[in-house]
Amino acid sequence: LPKKEVFCVGSTYLDSMKAKKQMLPPLAQNENLVILLAPSWGKNGILSKFGSRFIDALIQTGYQIVIRPHPQSVTSEKEMLDGLKEKYPQIEWNFDNDNFNILNRADLLISDFSGVIYDFSLIFNKPVIYADTDFDTLPYDADWLDEKIWSLRVLPKIGTKLEEKDFPDLKNVIEN
Repeated sequence: LPKKEVFCVGSTYLDSMKAKKQMLPPLAQNENLVILLAPSWGKNGILSKFGSRFIDALIQTGYQIVIRPHPQSVTSEKEMLDGLKEKYPQIEWNFDNDNFNILNRADLLISDFSGVIYDFSLIFNKPVIYADTDFDTLPYDADWLDEKIWSLRVLPKIGTKLEEKDFPDLKNVIEN
């Protein structure tokens, strides 16, 4: 075959995030683990599905907790978020436009099926726990597919699965 010129290309979004990270000085080690809860929005998301039951389990770990709701939650799930913020004033809530700084600061990410999992694992190379929310594909126009959507199939390769039965033992799940 004739010689070909092949170019390596990536995801512009991830490439620019990686370049931004490479410009940062190394972070000082956090005194207390910073756990970032960054769920997706809607009925399949951690906050909608588990709400206070999960947040209570997180608080019991003794770690520093930061919750960064999906930006759409601020509009679509305002009532739920307002109730949780009022109930948990001791938790840091992050609503920054850009998630870079909180991703950089966090030691571990807990999410569900949110795309932030890829940013955190691929750019920051830090551990991920993903919650099993019994994902309903119907609202995501994927119900007609014969197989699980790729973003759900790949989660076990990226992180550790968390089920509701694991909530009482969440500190051990995090430590493992």
